[in-house]
Amino acid sequence: MASYRYERDIQPGDLKPRREKQYTRKERWANWWDYNLKWVILIGIAVAFVAYNFIGQYFFTTKADYNVAVVAPYYLPEDTVNALIKDGHVEIPGLDEDALRDVRQVHIVGCGSAYH
Repeated sequence: MASYRYERDIQPGDLKPRREKQYTRKERWANWWDYNLKWVILIGIAVAFVAYNFIGQYFFTTKADYNVAVVAPYYLPEDTVNALIKDGHVEIPGLDEDALRDVRQVHIVGCGSAYH
């Protein structure tokens, strides 16, 4: 049986590998962006989402000037609520009127069980 090269009339010069093309820096950069653009966009969206959630929550949320926590055995007693809130205003013992004028927001957290 005759060899494949002999049947097809392939010359030894035809078997030499072609010289590899040298790409310019601009062509290599364009090729990189062609293949990786979708990953750059996806990673950019993910970074923007994480930045918004961590940094945005810190800067764009209103923080209370004072936090008042009340822990009661079963419910927040009516006497406690009345002691903290009088006539729609929160009274914080130990603060004078000038300091209370500067308070913009107070969080009152009531816990219904001492076992939390």
